[in-house]
Amino acid sequence: MVMEKFLASARACAPEYSPLHDMKDEEILNSKRCVRDDQGAGIVSLNLSSLSLMNVPESISSLVSLTSLCLSANGLKSLPESISQLSLHVLLLDNNLFHEIPVSIRSMKSLKHLDLSKNKLGDCDAVSLHLDSLELLDLSGNTKMTRVCSDIFYLPRIKQIDLHSCALIEVPKAIGHATLLERISLHSNELTHVPSEIGQCQNLTWLSLNSNKLESIPSSIGRLTKLTRLSLHINALRTVPDELSQCVHLEALSLHSNCLESLPDSLSNLKECERLSLYHNPTLGCIPDGVCHMTQLKELWLYDCGIHEVNPNIGFVNLQKLWLDRNPITKLPESMKKLTMLQELYLDQTQVEREDVEHITASMHNLKTLAY
Repeated sequence: MVMEKFLASARACAPEYSPLHDMKDEEILNSKRCVRDDQGAGIVSLNLSSLSLMNVPESISSLVSLTSLCLSANGLKSLPESISQLSLHVLLLDNNLFHEIPVSIRSMKSLKHLDLSKNKLGDCDAVSLHLDSLELLDLSGNTKMTRVCSDIFYLPRIKQIDLHSCALIEVPKAIGHATLLERISLHSNELTHVPSEIGQCQNLTWLSLNSNKLESIPSSIGRLTKLTRLSLHINALRTVPDELSQCVHLEALSLHSNCLESLPDSLSNLKECERLSLYHNPTLGCIPDGVCHMTQLKELWLYDCGIHEVNPNIGFVNLQKLWLDRNPITKLPESMKKLTMLQELYLDQTQVEREDVEHITASMHNLKTLAY
């Protein structure tokens, strides 16, 4: 009866056009929207997404067994104070109309996953949070947010933070306190600088900084030795620091669509990197020596890099896909014959002669796609 009473109060405060009015209690209670505990008594998970809700009734606190609550894609601007009485682990509030992080959830000690993405959040740098169990926080897609509260980096168990597609102009130096952080998305913002303190996040495995306005990356990035994926594309980088070579577990590195003029030879230390994208860097002008000795590469994008001559030191013995198209290349070096694992080779919009291409590729028995 507790759930039925809650649904009645929810309908009472729902607008006339809410689908909730057309749904019988049984449809909700016996559907995937509602999950009971192992004894079949208390409700542990409730999905009230996409119901055009504009308010949540105070009686939400009567659902004492609730640990997961989805209120996504409604028209919510606030939450009742009574929600703070619940021991929620998961709270999904994405795609609503919140202008601030609701006060009633800022001290939920049991909360592990909070999603406030795609709302109307503005700057929240003065917000104080006491979410001691929080591991995953999603604030992405809040396009009016230019600054984020430093408190999120002091959360003692935080492991994943998503801040992409906001309007952030800076990353707080406090990021260095998030020592358990494993993944952070900062792409598609207005960042011009990354604080050196990011090097203290030594558990990071995944870092996205693409689609910003960065002209440099701090040398402290070399301390992120657990990184497996680093996205730096669509910025204004002219090079990357030597210290990047210390990220020896990198598997994928994207640097395309920058202003690269050179890359350090030390990149040859990235022995586990399998995917490297450098395309749309017309000022690069060559295949850097360091890149040529990244022996585990399987995919390499080099189109539109202003390359006149393919570096004869090319040593990609494991390479499977190579894009060299849209470069002013006139000849291929004999050393390319070593690329016997190659499956795809793109040479269209270059000046390489057909005879040269056929000579070099004759021993590439795994080649399935050849474009020139």
